[in-house]
Amino acid sequence: MTIRYHTRHGTQIPSYVCQNDGIRTAQPICQHLTGDIIDSAVGDLILAALTPAAIEVSLSPSATS
Repeated sequence: MTIRYHTRHGTQIPSYVCQNDGIRTAQPICQHLTGDIIDSAVGDLILAALTPAAIEVSLSPSATS
């Protein structure tokens, strides 16, 4: 998947595009996903995983060595 950006209502929106076959063999794009929904979901998952305890562990000296 590669990323492309386009503008919708003055806001840049990412799109994820599977274009491997298009690059290698001049085939049409096989898959295209609007990235704003995906990026939002991934951001939510990251924030859910970043509990105070997880941050404390990641900053402890034993985690960085």
